[in-house]
Amino acid sequence: MEKALLLFSTLAVVVTLAAATRTGPLAFARGGALLPRVLAKPPPSLRASGATAKRDMVCVAAARRWGEFGSTVDNSFVRELTPEARREDFSQFDVREVRRAHYTLVKPEPVRAPTMVAFSPECATLIGLDPAECSSEEFAAVMGGNAPVPGSASAWATVYGCSHAGTWFGQLGDGRAMSIAEVVPNPGERFELQLKGCGRTPFSRRFDGRAVLRSCIREFLQSEAMHHLGVGTTRALSVVASGDTVMRAWYRDTAEGREAGDGVDERDGGGNFAYPPNLPKQEQGAVMCRVAKSFIRFAQLELFWKREEYTQMVLLADHAILREYPHIASLPGPEHRKYVELFRSITESVAVLVAEWLRVGYIQGNMNSDNTAVGGVTIDYGPFGMLEKYHPTATPFTSDGDKKFSFSQQPRAMAINVAILAEAFKGLLAHQLEQEGGDGETLSKLQEEIGEIAQAGFVARFTETHRGNNAHKLGLLHCPETTELWASLMGLFAQSEVDFTVFFRTLAQLDTSAFPPLPPTFDPAWGADDANKGGPKGEAQAMLAGLPLAEALYALPSEEGARAWWSWLARYTKQARGEARGVERAEDMRGANPKYILRNWMAAQAYEAAEAGDYSMVNELQDVLSKPYEEQSPEVSEKYFRRTPEWADQMPGVAFMS
Repeated sequence: MEKALLLFSTLAVVVTLAAATRTGPLAFARGGALLPRVLAKPPPSLRASGATAKRDMVCVAAARRWGEFGSTVDNSFVRELTPEARREDFSQFDVREVRRAHYTLVKPEPVRAPTMVAFSPECATLIGLDPAECSSEEFAAVMGGNAPVPGSASAWATVYGCSHAGTWFGQLGDGRAMSIAEVVPNPGERFELQLKGCGRTPFSRRFDGRAVLRSCIREFLQSEAMHHLGVGTTRALSVVASGDTVMRAWYRDTAEGREAGDGVDERDGGGNFAYPPNLPKQEQGAVMCRVAKSFIRFAQLELFWKREEYTQMVLLADHAILREYPHIASLPGPEHRKYVELFRSITESVAVLVAEWLRVGYIQGNMNSDNTAVGGVTIDYGPFGMLEKYHPTATPFTSDGDKKFSFSQQPRAMAINVAILAEAFKGLLAHQLEQEGGDGETLSKLQEEIGEIAQAGFVARFTETHRGNNAHKLGLLHCPETTELWASLMGLFAQSEVDFTVFFRTLAQLDTSAFPPLPPTFDPAWGADDANKGGPKGEAQAMLAGLPLAEALYALPSEEGARAWWSWLARYTKQARGEARGVERAEDMRGANPKYILRNWMAAQAYEAAEAGDYSMVNELQDVLSKPYEEQSPEVSEKYFRRTPEWADQMPGVAFMS
């Protein structure tokens, strides 16, 4: 473990780029050469049209009726990997260690009255199902766990472990999730359907295996929103209310909390406060169906490495190649090379993923290795949130007291997960070389290559993507001056009260060619020591308040702070005018900066309405968030393009949760 953690020493400086550090050692270096002064490429998902993205799952299958859907089922995970040996003295409800196996066969526990709450027509089409079928009682029964998918004889729960910031926690597994089918809607395309909240498995650790309507609606809305934002993600097919109640610790409803004054005048020394859910509540149960190419996690490979179950690890690695990176299977060279390339592909995928999180302002909350997918997509939406009022250590997760998974620390957290996975792959390669009759020198070189990928490879790919995204968000060329502007801007953000999403969207509206001239008494180059020089008191504040950008401010900065903002704006507009990109600049910015995001207070209002039987806000948000880069109607803009309301700023269950 100490050896693995040493990998972070070279990452610490560079990976905290998101927290506004200055140029690091790999700033523009790639193979020893400097990157040229070029226009930053938009994120891969945005290059085609400058709008929304579909890069994680892009196929469109023929729509099938429910009766025909079973013809597409092909459960490769069950067929190709190792099940737990069946024993008469064990049931799926017996908590136990599952060894030398990838999964155990299970059955969802039926619910009382499955009722459709919401479904995604796009996701249905993706898997080859006619969206009209999603309104049927039969579909609700299957997605609630009361009936099997046609053509799928079994459901399965997988075993995996958990590394928390580099510390191993042993076996976990699918404690309330069961995969119910894999479907092949078109040749070469495969998607796995998994129910969340469908009952107990051997990995439930004496919990009930259920989910509640609140959490299912949050995950449903956010995972579909992330897809349309262009960020790799699992998809959401449906949410079904179970008709049962589930006991959970949570907080008061937001209306009750506002009346009781929750979140007001209860701050710690840093101006924040957070506490875990403390109110036992009977909540409405629900089952969500999510969809992905696979649900293979870092922690599945890690578990077999920790247990030295290399036969199972090799089989799973081979399966991951076929499910997530099939191009690797046809690469030339000895067998062991494909595992090096698998690790390289995983590392690059998650480096891009975390850079994309930073682009849109997403906070995963819990970044344990069991919440990290080998396919490089966002998985397990738990205590997540979108960055609203900017702070580099913003996080809604109450269990993350030291902020190791906070917004700006997510690259480092992902680097830790990659470093631990690197150690697992070194073990896998040692096993494989032994099987191939390889020598110690070859193994040493391979393990060194794995370490290089985990360190320099991760940093280089993250840095390249992150800095390209930052330039794109600013509508500027990718060059050292832009990197410096970004770092200065993040410093201003940290000292001000700024809405991350609103700021960048309104910055795109700034006409840099006609930027207001400064009065002769005001010099934006003055620093903090010159704050009282020249000009009437409050001049910089008043001028800042008159800009459209003021819409993003929760409070006007001090006069000194306002001068710092004007100094930055003067540098920014000067560079923009020098690049002379005009309308193209604004279009690029609108393609990288969403206008609409799922803020936690919106999600809370939607699920609280749904708990009262009103699903209209869930449907409305689903529609709005499917077009996050579009302007949409004035009514939608007024309702959803806004700063966080004061009542939600520190509201339990909205500003923080567990």
